[in-house]
Amino acid sequence: TLNQHHDMAKFIRLFGTQDPDIPIDELIKVLKINQLKARFNFDDTENPDCWTHLNEATEKSDPLILIKRYAITKEESSVKDMAEIKESIQVSKPISAVKWLTKYLDKVKVIYTFQLLRAATDENNFKIIGSIRSAIWSRTGGILHADNEGFSNEEGFHIHWEFPDDITGEWN
Repeated sequence: TLNQHHDMAKFIRLFGTQDPDIPIDELIKVLKINQLKARFNFDDTENPDCWTHLNEATEKSDPLILIKRYAITKEESSVKDMAEIKESIQVSKPISAVKWLTKYLDKVKVIYTFQLLRAATDENNFKIIGSIRSAIWSRTGGILHADNEGFSNEEGFHIHWEFPDDITGEWN
């Protein structure tokens, strides 16, 4: 395990190759199946079956994660955002992963960002985050990215490094 001299990743991103609507009820059902409890909050202008912003809190209402759904379209802003992501990874390692990711990102249809909030650092709450992330990932396919860590492949194996220079220890 790594000895991180920085805070844990504040953002986890899911780069999905499919963009189905994932109703909030489906996420609630996943938590029940896994015997976990959390509260979902969303703006009343949002459609609970096709949302773009979702807040999740612990049962005691401690802020846990903010989830945003961002569809990748042919619009200029989407094209520009994906170009920036591709450019940002070009200095990373290993080169083989950078080449693979650069091509792979062309298939991305949606990005979910999971902003980890205060209650996310509690180990028990990380099970809630993992269940929700896995539920969405199972529907969208794709790859994951964590700040200061890097990208996974479609199976969840870490293939790309973004660790700060002062990190020590072993990592698989």
